[in-house]
Amino acid sequence: MLYLFCVSLAVAVLMYLYNAYQGDSTAFMLAAVVIMMVFNGGDAEGAFLYGVDRTLLTAFGVIVYTLVGSLLWPVSVQDNTRALAVDVLQAHSQAFAHLRSANTAERDFLEQLLTSNEQFQTHLVSIRNEADAIKAYQREWATIANCFEQLEEVLLPALQSVALKDPEYRGHIQNYDTVISRIESMFLAIGDSWQGQQPQPLAVIEPHYNAASLRGESHLRVAAVVSRVDVLLKVQTVMLRLQRALNSLLFDSDRLTDDVEFRGQPSFIWLDRENFKTAIKVFISFWIAVTI
Repeated sequence: MLYLFCVSLAVAVLMYLYNAYQGDSTAFMLAAVVIMMVFNGGDAEGAFLYGVDRTLLTAFGVIVYTLVGSLLWPVSVQDNTRALAVDVLQAHSQAFAHLRSANTAERDFLEQLLTSNEQFQTHLVSIRNEADAIKAYQREWATIANCFEQLEEVLLPALQSVALKDPEYRGHIQNYDTVISRIESMFLAIGDSWQGQQPQPLAVIEPHYNAASLRGESHLRVAAVVSRVDVLLKVQTVMLRLQRALNSLLFDSDRLTDDVEFRGQPSFIWLDRENFKTAIKVFISFWIAVTI
């Protein structure tokens, strides 16, 4: 009885880890199956044949489940990854607009920006191995997530260190309005891409300094102008990568070949009521099955 209790407890713990891990949790399921295979009623002899029988029965069960799931009760998993991505894009577009206003009172949306990006990353990690639309384009989705990370890394520090007003930047950067219009056009074009419209390719416009207006200015003012130019260049570069990823994802053009990583790594969701319920149900069911 102690042995049966230990086996059922181990299987319950593995099932809890299987549900708690937000990634490829196949290893936990395989560990639970192996434990039940070698159990074999407490008899170690014939474990190999027992495993073969279990494999055949499992294959039969998969076939039956596939037929039932596809013919009688098809299951459709809701994939709102695109909607979450559009929300993140809109949040970054608003962040860029607030960057131009340089108003501290308008920075309350920063928490919303971080939250929307984190929700997108967590959802993408949890569903990328299950949803077929995500699995087929993992390189594109990883690039999109990476671009959102880079936009966040560029815009957030700039929002926290705004030193000049927009007209002042216009006086120190010759083509400031042209560059701003190009970035706004990029945001609009990417938004249209999510709606199914393939935009025209847009190139990066490099900002040009007004050396005459910067001559004699303080070091802090010059540093603020240089920082703004760097932000404008980085935003355009990231937006081009994002547009290329969308062209590959939505229109199957300009297919990506580079592998990129994003910070949304699989993690454990430990304190979850449903995971505890599942583990308890597995423990009780297995305990009743092996004792009867």
